[in-house]
Amino acid sequence: WRDLEEHLGKALYFKDGLGLRVSSVFVDSGGHFTQNVREECRRRLAKQWYSIKGRGGQDIPYTSPPKKRQIVINGKLRGTCWEYEIGVDAGKQIIMDNLKVQTPGSKYCHFPKRDEYGFAYFKGLLSEHLVYEPERKHPWIWVKIPGHERNEALDCRNYAMAAFRAMAPNMDALAARIKAARGTNIEPVEAPKPKKKEKAASRKPEKAAEEKKAPAAQEETAQEPLEVQNQSKNPDAPKVAEFLMGLFEHMNVEAGLKLSDTEDDGINVIVYGPNMGTIIGRRGETLDAVQHLVNYSINRGGEKHVHVSLDAENYRAKREESLVRLANKMAAKVIKYRRSMALEPMNSYERHVIHTALQDYEGVTTASTGTEPNRRVVISCERSEGKSSSRGSRRGGERRSSRPAAPAPEKNEEAAPAPAAETVEAPRSKKPESREWA
Repeated sequence: WRDLEEHLGKALYFKDGLGLRVSSVFVDSGGHFTQNVREECRRRLAKQWYSIKGRGGQDIPYTSPPKKRQIVINGKLRGTCWEYEIGVDAGKQIIMDNLKVQTPGSKYCHFPKRDEYGFAYFKGLLSEHLVYEPERKHPWIWVKIPGHERNEALDCRNYAMAAFRAMAPNMDALAARIKAARGTNIEPVEAPKPKKKEKAASRKPEKAAEEKKAPAAQEETAQEPLEVQNQSKNPDAPKVAEFLMGLFEHMNVEAGLKLSDTEDDGINVIVYGPNMGTIIGRRGETLDAVQHLVNYSINRGGEKHVHVSLDAENYRAKREESLVRLANKMAAKVIKYRRSMALEPMNSYERHVIHTALQDYEGVTTASTGTEPNRRVVISCERSEGKSSSRGSRRGGERRSSRPAAPAPEKNEEAAPAPAAETVEAPRSKKPESREWA
């Protein structure tokens, strides 16, 4: 494991000497060393190492949110780790479709010109094909082609592509960083653009001058130095900056900080730099964890509580907008289908955003259920008072019988009175009156 960590920690260099490092690692936990893989990935969580479990099937999504798995070694619980479930069949289909693309551009596959990428590699990459077996529940399955026994190349590319999708890096920021590191003389290769009509020549000269200034402004922002810009008057701001820069150094992340004061005497920290996807994490989980750590570190043992809010690439505002859109979309589905729907697990802040977004939404109600970290919001259809009262009275009152009631005996006024011996009343039975006891 140490050798693997050292190997993956090395930079991969382009021909011009510019290097990139591995941002995330997916390790297959299938086989006889599942618990060992989970334990080692838990120790390297700060470096974005995750255990994964491949699962075949037509209805299994390629990537899904990670789940916490227990680590049990020698019968003892060692802790938990995050594990991704990978829909390997979906990934194989994507790879095979991409390999068919012959024109450089979207979905085109690039391979290095090295000895490792020889005949054996491509034989393993093309080691499986899709076969139809109608007797199965899911008739389309992936099987090995005869003569292609080794499929490690296909599995590794499948898992690497899943890691890329789960990490969701900002490729525009990465391209800007590479361009800034190489200098302005080297321009990235761009796809040819279609020719525009001559109407573009009639634009005002002021707009043309502004468009010329725009690329220069983008280059300046891309070359912004990564440093601590402290504009906060809070005495704890230097401690916050020192803690975060030390943490980012251990995470092998290059970033700068912009500190300012908030209205409630707190500290607002904006993290900027390349590869902010590592700091943000999936659905902001890493960003929330770093914010929790810095708040705990600054306020530990202190009398006054200082709240530190952390953000990167305006993620908080973007996430809040997406949550509001999700809430409205799910509320419309609840009203349409007349049934409750549960959202994915969220933290307390995101649940608050959902509740606030739907508090004035007519026809639905929201409630939180479950325990952390799996606590989630349930959106339910609000029932009218008339229907609820009628149902309540029906349940609270007597139950209606599906059988017809027994006919009441007819009164005969002209009948003679019965003899005295027969007028003695029999003792009343404790059984309720019904058709059988009539």
